[in-house]
Order: sequence, then structure tokens, then C-alpha cells
Amino acid sequence: MKNKIISKILIVFVLMVSVIGTVVNAQTNEKIEGILDSYSTDGSYKFSEGNELYLPFARYASDRIIIDEKVDGFGSSFAGQNIEINSDTKGVQVLFAGDSIRVNNEMEYAIMFAKNDITISSEIEKSVIVFAGQKLTITEDAKIKGDIIFFSPNIEINGNVDGSVLGFCENAIINGIIGKDLRIDTVNIDLKDEIVKGNVYVETNNSLLKLPESYKEAVIKLIQDNVENKKSFNYGIIISAIITAAVFTLLYYLINKSTQEKLTKSSVNKVKQNATFVILTGAIVLMTIPVVMIALIILSAIGLYMVAIPTLIIYTAFLLVVGLLSTFIIGALISEYMSDTKYLNEKGKKTKYLFAFVMYLVLYIFARLPFVGGYITCALVMLATGSTLCFIFKKEKNDERKIEDFKTEDKA
Repeated sequence: MKNKIISKILIVFVLMVSVIGTVVNAQTNEKIEGILDSYSTDGSYKFSEGNELYLPFARYASDRIIIDEKVDGFGSSFAGQNIEINSDTKGVQVLFAGDSIRVNNEMEYAIMFAKNDITISSEIEKSVIVFAGQKLTITEDAKIKGDIIFFSPNIEINGNVDGSVLGFCENAIINGIIGKDLRIDTVNIDLKDEIVKGNVYVETNNSLLKLPESYKEAVIKLIQDNVENKKSFNYGIIISAIITAAVFTLLYYLINKSTQEKLTKSSVNKVKQNATFVILTGAIVLMTIPVVMIALIILSAIGLYMVAIPTLIIYTAFLLVVGLLSTFIIGALISEYMSDTKYLNEKGKKTKYLFAFVMYLVLYIFARLPFVGGYITCALVMLATGSTLCFIFKKEKNDERKIEDFKTEDKA
């Protein structure tokens, strides 16, 4: 089911939040000068005790963040532990928490990511997008005037939602009034009678799932796996894997031939020399995609479109290209690295490209395996992003000792 895929995405976000926490821990309290108002601390951070905001802003804390004074504009907050909203906020707030998020005061727009729980017990003037690793709770005191889009294993709505509720979960408890539609992918749902004013659409693999009699026009789509679908899926994957592996191997061969293997060897050397940079950069780039996109759109809206629009196009194109070619990039790096081993070196070029073909075949199939395929795909994209940025921005380090030895032998 789709909610299983979403669970994998949530775990990736959790890993990314952990990476941010690691980066923050490596820094002392520091205000970073620049266009973006950035501040980081290795402890807790309160907005009322920090520096005066100038927008847009980003706040990083290895422990917790408390928004305890009014915020009026776009900003993002990254906390290794908890985030609490104890004062009103305007504009779009993007929140990342290594543990949980609690909203106690009014917000306008919110995009939230948390490893564990997210609790909303106040008013959201517009809409909210929520990624919660454990549970999303909308308390009785909460009112969402727009829509809720959520991805969480568990959701409980006791407050009122003027708009629609859309999302993916395993278990849903809905007691509050929903002004428009309820469209949900779930296994179990406890839905109170006559509280949804719009349409009800449910996707599930639970054949025993039933709704109250008042929802006679509700649509329940039962998703079932059958043997025929599995067979056709398996055959289709194998054929696609062979074709893709052959195309990628040919592309790998052509690149090596046109550059005399200098491009791939240089890439492997840079990645080996900057492994930490590759992992951290790839994770941070993927995690900050929503923040960067929203920031560029806002900059365009306030008149800086001459810079924002080209940057947005280039940024989006880069992500699409690297994402689509992630299997090729990682497969090429692994194949080139392994080609320097004694075994493949002795076997010659044909064995090298046969190994590359097998590597692409394995990566393609693994990325489409049930349960683990989502994790592998995210890892490939993350590593491909970091490797590409490493190749662009990092210089290959030469072994100075070998150069000196060569010069000495030449003189002798």
C-alpha cells in the first residue's frame, strides 16, 4: 500500500533530521551573517532570548526550540529534540524536529516534520502539511481553517477542520467535524457518525473495514494483491532491469571511451577523499528541498524573480536529472572503484563492463523490492546527489609523496 511507501519516506526524513542534529552539534553558538538570517546553537534556543529576526530566517538547535515571541514571515526551525509553538506566527513556518512538535498558539501556514509525534492544539488559519513518524493528534481545542495533508502511521482528529483531510496512515480515529472531504489511505478507521460534510473516499487492504451507516455514498476501494499481478510485476521488472542495465552499461562505456576513463576515475577519487562531504551534503540537500523551493517562490513573488526563477529552474533540473540517473551514477562509481581491484584488473575490459552490467541490474532490482526498495532508492538518490556536488565543487587531492618520490627517482 501507499502508506508503506510513505512510512519509508518518513524514516528517511528522520535520518535527515538526525544529520542536521549532527551538524548542529559540531558548531558553537554562532550567528551566520548573510542574506538568510541564520543562527545555530549546541543547546536549546528560545526566540525571545535570541537575536532580533530579519526574514527569511533559519534556526538550528541540537536540543529544543521554543517559539515564544511573535513571528511574522517565512522561516525554518531545526531541532535535535522538540519544537514548541507558544506564540502566534504568520507566514509559512517549516519545522523539523528529531523528536516531537507541539503547537499551542495560532499559526498561518505550517509544514512540519517530526520523528515521533506532532500535536496541534490551536488554530491554523490556512492549511498544514504534516509528516509524523509516530502520531498526529488534532486536539479538541484545535481548529484548522484550511486543509490537512498528512503522512503518519497514526492520526487522531478531535478538533474541527473547515477544509478537507487527505493522507496516508495505518490507523485513524476521527471525531471532529470535517467541513469538506475525507480522502484517506488506511488499514483501520474509527469514524464518528455524520461528521464528514463532503465526500468520503477510503483506500484499504482491510476487507473487514466498515463505515457507519450514515456514509452510504462513501467509496471504499479494496486493494488486494493477487498472483497474476505479482507474476506480471516480476516479469516486467526483470525485463525493465535488463534493458536499463544494458543502456546504462553502454553509456558508462561511451563516457569512459570519450574521456579515456579520466572522468570516472576522477569522480571515484573525489568521492573516496570526501566521503563525509558526500553523505552529509546529499542528506541536507534532500531534506531542505521544501525550504529552498518555498524560499525561491517567495523571493520571486516579492520582485526578485530575475534571480529566483532561473535559480528555481536550475535547482529543479539538477534534482530531476540526478534523481533519474541516481542508479547510473552510483553504479558507475562502484564499477570504476571495483575495476581497480586485482581480480577485475587481471580480467580485462570485457569483465569490467560485464561487472558494470550486473551492478546496474542488481541496483535496479533492489530499488524495486517490496519493503526495502524505498529505502534503497532514497539512499541511491542521496548518495548520487552528494557525489555529483562533490565532483563539481571538490578538487582532487594529489598524493604529494608519490610526486616527490618520482622526482627523486628521476634525478637519480
